[in-house]
Amino acid sequence: MSTRRAVWGILGGAAAALGAISVRSQREQLEAARAAAVTAEQRERAALAEHDQLRSALSRRQEELVRRGQLIERLQRSRRAEREWNHELRAQLQRAQMSRGGLSDSADVRELVLEAAIELVGAEKGLLLSRQDTNADGALDLVCAHGWEGDPGDSAIAQRFAAEVIERDRIVREDQPAGDGGTADEEIENLVAIPLYLSDRFEGVIVCANRDGGFGELEDDVLLALGDHAGSALQAQRLQNELNQSYRAAVQMLAEVLEARDPLVHREADEAALLATMLCHRLELEERECEIVAAAALLRDLGLLAIPDHVVLKPGALSPEERSIVELHPRTGFRVLGRITALADVAATVLYHHECYDGSGYPAKLAGTAIPLPARVVAIADAYIAMTHERPHRPARTPEEALAELAAGAGTQFDPELTQTCLEPRRGTARPRLLQRVQSTGQLP
Repeated sequence: MSTRRAVWGILGGAAAALGAISVRSQREQLEAARAAAVTAEQRERAALAEHDQLRSALSRRQEELVRRGQLIERLQRSRRAEREWNHELRAQLQRAQMSRGGLSDSADVRELVLEAAIELVGAEKGLLLSRQDTNADGALDLVCAHGWEGDPGDSAIAQRFAAEVIERDRIVREDQPAGDGGTADEEIENLVAIPLYLSDRFEGVIVCANRDGGFGELEDDVLLALGDHAGSALQAQRLQNELNQSYRAAVQMLAEVLEARDPLVHREADEAALLATMLCHRLELEERECEIVAAAALLRDLGLLAIPDHVVLKPGALSPEERSIVELHPRTGFRVLGRITALADVAATVLYHHECYDGSGYPAKLAGTAIPLPARVVAIADAYIAMTHERPHRPARTPEEALAELAAGAGTQFDPELTQTCLEPRRGTARPRLLQRVQSTGQLP
């Protein structure tokens, strides 16, 4: 009996032990399952987080690519705009004949620059300010403007932004800028202002206003490129103006030398220059050719200074030897004028102004259109002035007699078409013939 109890006790203990082990195992399994679930959830969260990170990185990469694409597009558009500006500037400068008598003032170039700026950025209006002649209150002077209804010189907004451009030395732009209520300020919806430099020296400020959608980085790029080329154009024009001044000073100096030799010769030179200029306008020649002709007519007899007075002022007919000496004066004048670079074209005209249309003239025996056009014009003016003024060996001829001589020499001594143009009155008018007006009024027909 006792043995049986012992056995049952052992079995009961074993069962209890097994039960405890089973409960503990179940708990461990449950904990393991829970841990596995947590780990799976963590992995899932980690995977989702990694996915979000990848998606965010991809989105940032896409945005970066879009920005780069936009930047490339802006750069390409800017370069295209710059090329267009370069082409347009060259074309307009060529049309305006940026040479002596073409763009005669730097303000002409500034107006061209302003018009190009407005067109290239799609603005409605604009203005250019300069501080070359700064007012006492520090305001900049208005050089030129385009597209305004009111007086742009009174725009407080433009002056304020121009001052900001000068202070910061960079482009400034703004939408809906506040003004002082002036008429010009009320016209401004948005604007951009850029500095303009000549070499490294500040030259002024360009202000463009009212662009649909406002101004952005692309317009900045275009205007900066324009500013660079505008500075070069202004520098070229300034140098051209200096050359023009040197050119005119040289012509005036040589004319005074002629006057010192003989005041009457100087008077004839002035009349010849006036007449030659009138002929040029009648013939509708380019302004550059008009200046060459006028200067050549004024200095055509410069070479006579090298000929002795007893030959030039001889009261009778010249001997063959004396005539050969006189016929040297175009070459002498050419050599003197040719030493001045700015007068090279004038020198060539002086050299050939005694050539005849039929080839019988001097010094090169040129004929027809081989004679430069300016020289053919000067030949007519020179002959008319010479005939209508007294000489030591003959009296002055009347204008009618001189005109008859010109008509008789058409095709032999003179270009027939030019001569016909000079002799005919202007169509539709009753004005006297062109050549007769020199001594009567001195005015262009």
